[in-house]
Amino acid sequence: MKRYLIPGLMIGLCILVAAVPAAAQPADKSGIETTAASFWVKTYTYNWTVDKSAESDSVQVEAGTSLNIPYTLIVNRTEESQVDAYGVQGWINVTGLSNKVIVIDSVTSQIFCQIDDEKVYITPVETTILPEIPSGGITVVKDGKFNFMYSLEFEPLSGITDYHVDTQVYGDNIPQGGGQFKETIDFSLPIAPTEIIRIDEEATLTDEISSCPTGFTCNVLYDGPRTFEENATVSYTVAVANDDAECGSSFDLTNTATLTESDSGQIRSDSVTVTISTGVCPSSGCTYGVGFWKNRGVFGPQGDMITGLLPLWLGTASAGKSIEVNKTPDAVYILSSEEHGPNSNGIVNLYAHLLAAKLNIANGADGTAIADTVEAADAFLASHDKDDWDTLSNGDKDTVRDWKDNLESYNEGEIGPGVCLDGDDA
Repeated sequence: MKRYLIPGLMIGLCILVAAVPAAAQPADKSGIETTAASFWVKTYTYNWTVDKSAESDSVQVEAGTSLNIPYTLIVNRTEESQVDAYGVQGWINVTGLSNKVIVIDSVTSQIFCQIDDEKVYITPVETTILPEIPSGGITVVKDGKFNFMYSLEFEPLSGITDYHVDTQVYGDNIPQGGGQFKETIDFSLPIAPTEIIRIDEEATLTDEISSCPTGFTCNVLYDGPRTFEENATVSYTVAVANDDAECGSSFDLTNTATLTESDSGQIRSDSVTVTISTGVCPSSGCTYGVGFWKNRGVFGPQGDMITGLLPLWLGTASAGKSIEVNKTPDAVYILSSEEHGPNSNGIVNLYAHLLAAKLNIANGADGTAIADTVEAADAFLASHDKDDWDTLSNGDKDTVRDWKDNLESYNEGEIGPGVCLDGDDA
């Protein structure tokens, strides 16, 4: 919280509690003397927000490489409220009697104004008189002095700027006014704030990574913490290096921007998650079967190896009945749709083994052994789909089955570069 005192419009307050006997005076100077200084305190309260975004929600960082991921932070400050507090404060200086001790029982101060010659008292919002008087009172020795500090906060009446403070000090042995000292003093409202308070004028921004994925090194390239007094846009990067993360996998990188308001301690935060993929595993030129590939989808038990190899076409690209496989769930569905038995749909089975073969080739396996089969099958599927199976001649059905068998032999490693040794579920 920042306080801005306006020079010349505030008084310093302190409390003098020592009772000091005054020198003998030729005349009785007992009574009270009051001072009054008006104040106008204006308080501003602010709210802050932070909005975080990443340039991309997914990136690829292959083994042995690194990448800087750009982020943007937007910090915004808005004014929540303005509050004005008016009042008067000063001293009540009590001088004791010259011939006897007095005991002060209570002190009161009231604000009033004159409206059409009528005294109108105003109930304060808050009253402070210090020090507080104990149960036995405060003793003022002969010719002694005692000082009270008072502060009265009130709601001014509309159009009224001139006011008065009526102060009474009650106690034993006070001969005046039925046991009280009394004084009235005038004051006027300030024409401008005497103090300005700004709450949560500043906020401090930090940015942290909750957890760097296994196998990566992550560094936030942000010059922070930083403190702001106004709206701002901050751009920075997170450097991500793939040291030895598992290939063919995806990881989530989450980092959070935190904005802490200076006075209330209110925390505002926003997080962004970026998915990091490690790319296709280096291939040794071997192949996997349909069973292997259907377990390597996004939700498969063995981790996603398919997404990075798509899109693939079953049939000549963009031809009438060709199928574009551009989503991993679609690929898993095709791989899982293989039928068995004498009445199975040969085109459905061709889809499964042709897709597995193309995944193997995209994964780095040599496809020379089935190049002619792939070309012929693609040409056929450009104008035929599974609904055409029952209309085919027996000769055409046998051809489709031959293509399927040839592709299956390739995927299972019977021809071509050979089956991968880690393809246990092939």
